[in-house]
Amino acid sequence: MIIERNGVMSMKKRLLILLLIVSFGIAGCEIPDEGTDPSPPSDPNDSSPTDEPIKKTDTKTLAYSTYIAGSFLTAETQEDSDSTYDTGPALLSTGTENAMSEIEKELGEVSTYFNQLRVFLDHGLTNPFTIEDSLDVNEDYAFEMRYTVEDKTYTILFNENDAGVLNGILIAGGREFILTGESENENEEGESEEEIYLKTTDKSNENNYIEIEIESSIEEDENAFEMSLYSMLDGIEKELTIEFESEEGEASIEIETADGNSYSFERESEDDGVTEYYFEYTIGDTEGEVELVITRQSDGTEVYHYTIEEDGKEIIIEDTHSDDEDDDDDEDDEDDSDENDDDDDEEDEEASLSL
Repeated sequence: MIIERNGVMSMKKRLLILLLIVSFGIAGCEIPDEGTDPSPPSDPNDSSPTDEPIKKTDTKTLAYSTYIAGSFLTAETQEDSDSTYDTGPALLSTGTENAMSEIEKELGEVSTYFNQLRVFLDHGLTNPFTIEDSLDVNEDYAFEMRYTVEDKTYTILFNENDAGVLNGILIAGGREFILTGESENENEEGESEEEIYLKTTDKSNENNYIEIEIESSIEEDENAFEMSLYSMLDGIEKELTIEFESEEGEASIEIETADGNSYSFERESEDDGVTEYYFEYTIGDTEGEVELVITRQSDGTEVYHYTIEEDGKEIIIEDTHSDDEDDDDDEDDEDDSDENDDDDDEEDEEASLSL
């Protein structure tokens, strides 16, 4: 009896070992259970929420668009602000009441165009200003960039989805502007093209805004972009078409207004503190040319020499701009403020004595 029981026990052990071997073999085949969903192999093109977002809009195109919009939006209030930004002297210094040519009558408008776009003439379209895009300003925005033009800093914070739709803010001159827009780009061998629509709205006054549609292309040594600009500032509408071209580092800019006026700007040369610009314009039925020579003196003073040719006549105008003039204006303001304070003190003393 004992022998038989031991035989049965021995048989049970054999069966148990066999079952274990079969179980391990099945497990090695990695057959998933019917109730589970096997994980697919990782796709290198798949982007999960934890992946770093990829910016679709070209950094330079966005910088150029926001600069132009921000500079035009802040141009109207620079005199009243505490910003140190200086757009430079007016293109021409003659008042419209004494104007002898059509270009002088358009003084304010032309000055704005020249001053805001001069950075592209001076430094070209490839790198007109240095752009920083490795910032950590606000965690609510995936993309952040900053650049400085003539001592004025522009900071852009924005998010962009896979379709190229972007939303964010522009900070310039101590003010905030709301950014909304979208972009699409196309890259082929040796050439890249991009289209972007951008609306920049004054956060403190949403009735003031600028809409820009821009098409840019880069091919070998040529860089060009065309911009349609619509602005609504203090109830005044304006529409412009601006074309930028750069070939072998030399930039040229052409502007056409809604009423048919056109202006073109080029930088001719720079040598030993002397810079030459050349303008052509059509105002109504009048065509003319302007040669502007800016000479920087040793004391920092800049002398602006204009030679205007219009309708067979030549007009020469000189204008001098110095940083000391701005300092004198500030001192005059302080003196006026002190005088007003003294007058107020005297009135207070008289009033106290009468009591």
